[in-house]
Amino acid sequence: MKKNLLLLIVLFCAIHLNAQNLLVNPGFETWANGKPTGWTFTNTTYISQNNLIFTEGATSCKINTGQSNNDISVSQSVTVTAGKTYTLKLSYYIEQGDGEDALISCYFKNSANKAIAMSLEDSLILKGPGGKGAYLFTELGVWKTYTCDIVAPIGATDFVFNVQSSAYSIVFWDNFSFSLNTKPTVYVSKTDLIGFNYTPGNGPSSEKSFIVKGSNLIVPITVTAPLNYEISTFSGSSFDPKNSIIIPQINGFVNSVTIYTRLKSNLTSNTYGGNITVVSANATSSSILLTGTVGPPPATINNSILSLSGFTYNEGDGPSNIKSFTVSGSGLTSGITISAPESYEISIFAHFDFSGSNSFTISQSGGNVALITIYVRLKAGLTKGSYFENLSLTSGATTKTTKTIAFAGAVNLIPKINVSSTTLTDFGYVVGNGPSAVQFFTVSGKEISPGLIITASSDYEISTETGSQFSGTSQLVLSQSSGIINSTLIYVRLKANLTDGSRSGSIVLQTGGGITNSIYLSGLVSVPKTLTVSTGIISELNYLIGNGPSNQQSFSVSADGLLSDLIISAPAGFELSTIMGTGFLGTSNLVLPISSGKVLPTSIYVRLAAGLGVSKYLGQIDVSSNGITSKYIALDGNVLLSTDISGADANQVRIYSNSKNIIVQGAKKNETVELFSFSGKLLQTTKSTGETLELPVQHNSAYIVRINSKAYKVVL
Repeated sequence: MKKNLLLLIVLFCAIHLNAQNLLVNPGFETWANGKPTGWTFTNTTYISQNNLIFTEGATSCKINTGQSNNDISVSQSVTVTAGKTYTLKLSYYIEQGDGEDALISCYFKNSANKAIAMSLEDSLILKGPGGKGAYLFTELGVWKTYTCDIVAPIGATDFVFNVQSSAYSIVFWDNFSFSLNTKPTVYVSKTDLIGFNYTPGNGPSSEKSFIVKGSNLIVPITVTAPLNYEISTFSGSSFDPKNSIIIPQINGFVNSVTIYTRLKSNLTSNTYGGNITVVSANATSSSILLTGTVGPPPATINNSILSLSGFTYNEGDGPSNIKSFTVSGSGLTSGITISAPESYEISIFAHFDFSGSNSFTISQSGGNVALITIYVRLKAGLTKGSYFENLSLTSGATTKTTKTIAFAGAVNLIPKINVSSTTLTDFGYVVGNGPSAVQFFTVSGKEISPGLIITASSDYEISTETGSQFSGTSQLVLSQSSGIINSTLIYVRLKANLTDGSRSGSIVLQTGGGITNSIYLSGLVSVPKTLTVSTGIISELNYLIGNGPSNQQSFSVSADGLLSDLIISAPAGFELSTIMGTGFLGTSNLVLPISSGKVLPTSIYVRLAAGLGVSKYLGQIDVSSNGITSKYIALDGNVLLSTDISGADANQVRIYSNSKNIIVQGAKKNETVELFSFSGKLLQTTKSTGETLELPVQHNSAYIVRINSKAYKVVL
């Protein structure tokens, strides 16, 4: 019987000394398909089993987001009982980070699978201030352990054990535990309370408060104030001062009870300290250290935060983003000097006037420094690494009051490809005359692995040599040395033997890690430029005054390889058309649009415009387009003065006719005699012999005879 009783006692002790871990695979020892069994991840790309850095068992879970902008969460849900106390424990090891690397963000759920709102004190230990995720303390290169006790709230059915590795960090996780705690436990929300101050005759001090909770209790909780302090379960005007308060337990539990405390009135000038004790049978007692002063107001510097983190940038891209905090002061004899650490700079302006500033002083007035916002950033020009440094806030000449704010930042080095140009254009040649002229760009890189692959579009070729050494290929691989590719010239040209047309493309530069850059390319393979006109001169565009326009004549034009439309311009007095007999309308300019650089053979009609005065009209038609030599057509036309035979001067020139000839008498020797059709076409030119001149004609019609500047109309 005694043996059985002893066995039961040993078994009972073993159960209570080794509370059951409710988590599956808590030490990440079992893996399948590249991830630990029992756990859920938001992204499995960056997780791996590690047997070099671990704290228990043989392996740990490594999450490496060192070069990724991804936050990776790992979680597991376990069943809980509302009102029970549980102990959470985890171990983590940060190899790389910026101070915001390992995050805890746990919560309870109800039967509807909805998250349950937690009290502030519970959220502080499970999810951080305000119920958001809280970053665990960062200390590179050592294992750290986080543990806390938590009571499952009313309605809770499940607990989600959730942690997170932040972007650009390397964190190892191991030895997770979540177990039922059956030991009598007393919990207080604060470990110390300070600032119970008043000047003589103005007591008591202002109140401060803390939370008391308990679980698995067998007797009530007793809260006892030290000498010179008093406590109450009521606040403000209802404060009921007591030296001791007994909080009853119900079924072993004390839910959250707020206790208010203050420094008693009517005390003499002095500093008063002591501990509030919180005890219950068989539970580890808790205490809260109190500090207060009766006397002149103490010199106080108030800073809104104790630490700032997340100052990051990639090497060469600094400074970092800007963060801020506020500072104020009271009871001061001098201003507050704010001194930034070496790698950081500060300003009282949000976006300017940093200028590498490391220190300045905010003046006091009447012992006070009004609330002011201070802006901070990590300086530009820093090299890769983590930057954990402290800013100091100091006041006082002989007795100094000092506060510090911890900064955490990092400069990352990510793969980077630099090119001297992002666009190369105007590659070109005429069909059959390739390749094009060579152009070039420079490339360099950092953190390149394993090498840099440079690939050109199919119409282009690249080389690290130029001139006769150009060895055209569509792809090159540049080797790195310690991740560095020094500045290298890359030559580019449009390949030979391409057909005509536009040739756009690109050069893509890519590392093994997927980092890319690109250069846009454009070029043109054109056909030979040709411009053809059917004649170089058009004449005999004549008419008698008042009988215009002249007869029309035509020429043909065609072109190939043009870059712009073909423009045909006539001089003043002439007009053009693309339609025989019509469409002139006084037009002296025509535009023939190109199609694929071509103008098909087209007839152009030209004539001397009507309404002109008696004169000879000379000029040229200009046929032109951008980038090709213009062609010209000489024009010759006349507007003639008409004189009937009956009006001829009988003493000088006589013109008459018979059935086959026009007879001219009286023209001086060697004078030019011209015979025109009535439409203005020149039929015959001859020199007068000074005697009778016969001009044969083919048929009866109206003709014009011109001798020097006079014209005579003859009708047969």
